[in-house]
Amino acid sequence: IKNRVRLAQSKREMLSAELRAAILQLRADVRKIYVQLYSLQERHRILSQLLQDYEDFKHVSADFEDKVQIEFIATSTRNELSTVKYEEELARNNLNCLLARPLSSALLVEKPRSSIAGNLPLSALVSASLNKAPDLMQNLAQTNAAKNELALARSNRVPNFSFVVGPDLVT
Repeated sequence: IKNRVRLAQSKREMLSAELRAAILQLRADVRKIYVQLYSLQERHRILSQLLQDYEDFKHVSADFEDKVQIEFIATSTRNELSTVKYEEELARNNLNCLLARPLSSALLVEKPRSSIAGNLPLSALVSASLNKAPDLMQNLAQTNAAKNELALARSNRVPNFSFVVGPDLVT
């Protein structure tokens, strides 16, 4: 019975490790898209400001060549801005899918924060890494489950006794 209990506990640990792995993978995916969305929003803000500066400078400059060059740069910036808007919409849709709920298109994300504190000792960093490495935890749980299954199988074996009366002529 002890072997069966250990086997059930190790299977529970294995499922728990798989669940932690799935949660951490989802968290990593959300963070990746969040950072991507933030950087795209920043590019959008910078390009919009740049276009505004080009428009202001175009009215100040009286030289035809300067106006043509400014218009060329402004057109290139507008094209890049439309590409950034498209990529921003894709990132927002990916984030909506991962979170399984729609977010407002006017939502501005704030700058992502670092998830690791700066002055942690090495042992704390190693333990944090092991806790955040779902594949290691999952492999450890699977190994424990396999060991417990083996122990259960060994305990369920029926010994094979044979008695021989007289001399044993089988070699």
